[in-house]
Amino acid sequence: MPQKIVLFMTVMCCLACAAEDEKFVNPLFYEIMDPISKIAWQTTLTPTKKIVDNGLGTTMEEICELTENTMERISLKCRGVINPDFGEEENTYRYTLRPCRKENGCYYHGRWLVEEETFDEKGYDLGGATLIIK
Repeated sequence: MPQKIVLFMTVMCCLACAAEDEKFVNPLFYEIMDPISKIAWQTTLTPTKKIVDNGLGTTMEEICELTENTMERISLKCRGVINPDFGEEENTYRYTLRPCRKENGCYYHGRWLVEEETFDEKGYDLGGATLIIK
C-alpha cells in the first residue's frame, strides 16, 4: 500500500511540473506588436494566449498551445471566436522575427519586423500580416 501512495505522489508531482506555463525562448515575443499592414490589429502573445486589439475598444482573445519555440520563430495553435458568424475556430499562427533594416522598410519605425502567417485547422494558408516591435 505505501508503494502505491509513493507512486501516486510521484505521478502527481510530474503532472504539476508539466502543467507549468512554458516560456518563449526569445523574450521579444512577449512585447506588444503594432500593425503596419492594413489587416492587422495590435497583438500581444503569451505561450497560452493571443490577444488582439483594434485600438477602438474591440479586443479578442484566443486560448493557445505553443507548438514551435525558437529564437526566430514561434507557432501557436489557438482556439477562439474570431468571427461570430462562424463560431469558434482553430487556427495556427506562425510569427517570424527579422531585424528592422533600411532594406525591409522598417528601419525608422521599430527594432523588429514580425511576419504573421495564419493557417486553418486543415493547414490551408489564410494569409498573414506584418507587425513591428518598437
